[in-house]
Amino acid sequence: MFKCFNVSMFQCFNDSMIKCFNKNAFTLVEILIVIAIIAILSAIAVPGYRNANKQYALELAANKLVQDIRSVEEMALAAAEVNGNIPDKYGVYFSMSSNDQYILFADNGDGVYGAGDQVIGSPLKMAGGVTIQNLNPPSPLTVTFKPPDPSVVINNNLAITTATISLANGAGTKSVIINKIGLVYVQ
Repeated sequence: MFKCFNVSMFQCFNDSMIKCFNKNAFTLVEILIVIAIIAILSAIAVPGYRNANKQYALELAANKLVQDIRSVEEMALAAAEVNGNIPDKYGVYFSMSSNDQYILFADNGDGVYGAGDQVIGSPLKMAGGVTIQNLNPPSPLTVTFKPPDPSVVINNNLAITTATISLANGAGTKSVIINKIGLVYVQ
């Protein structure tokens, strides 16, 4: 009626329990082989997982930067007030001296970030160990948007048509590109 490894339940209780359950057990060698296989697979998978996390952090930081630049551009489109005033321009400032952050600001009219400009919020730090690796044009880089168009000016120079912010964190590099017509994208 009841079977215990092809042996009746009555026989299991009458015979030694050890004999009954030892018939289908694993050997020590088999267990060690399984442990070795699991260790090898883990050794292969863990570094790939860490690299994937770094790559994800880099993509996230690049997309967040694009989002923040677009929000400044939208402020210029809407001529949004900053501390009760509508500024002449809205901008984003990058510097290699503080390469783990960038600043959104309301420009006082001179087209570059400096004294007299109001910081919108606080300086934005990049997460996941992501830093600015390179700026083109070179540091410091200021991109401003003048309402109502908004017209884009890079480093207060109308001849510059494109700005590139290269981000890195050890897993690779992503570039955020801003052009003169206001297109912002990740490459």
